[in-house]
Amino acid sequence: MNYEFNLWGWYAGMSTMPGSRTTTLPPDNMQTHETAGRPRSNFTGLAWVELPYEAPPEPVPEPAMPEIVITGIAADKEDFVHTPDFTDATVPVGATLALSAELRAGAQVLAKDDSFRLPIRSRDGRERVVLASMVQGVLRFSVHFEDSRVWEVTEAAINADLPPGRRMRFKGIRVFAVEA
Repeated sequence: MNYEFNLWGWYAGMSTMPGSRTTTLPPDNMQTHETAGRPRSNFTGLAWVELPYEAPPEPVPEPAMPEIVITGIAADKEDFVHTPDFTDATVPVGATLALSAELRAGAQVLAKDDSFRLPIRSRDGRERVVLASMVQGVLRFSVHFEDSRVWEVTEAAINADLPPGRRMRFKGIRVFAVEA
């Protein structure tokens, strides 16, 4: 017979199959109550000991990552179009796109001042890096499209060189620079 214990070592019952949280050593106390302070068997990795039961700690939710939300796109040339959600744009070769975005936590703009490198990659593997400046949570950057290509900015690319505490969510944007 195998005796199961949970992630915190508390006796959890019997099992017919061995597992990563089982032992063949039987505990003296086979109670599985969840009453704080009452004695219950706890496995140390070598032996069972009887301890006053303590409920496992409540899981701590991970803080939500802020999100970059594009709020506007403008071009310096005619024949420019974009989707309403700003995830797709088409511009003629030679155009410069000016983008504005907000760094949000939920619906609220995070009033931070910062700047960071924004990698933009083409499907053929080329990469350019644009400096995005943020004032009071509003980002502004522009990109000049010199030749016909498909360019993308993705969440993975934005976060690739950032430490975990500075990472952001981003829906991404794809820009088609077309010959007119």
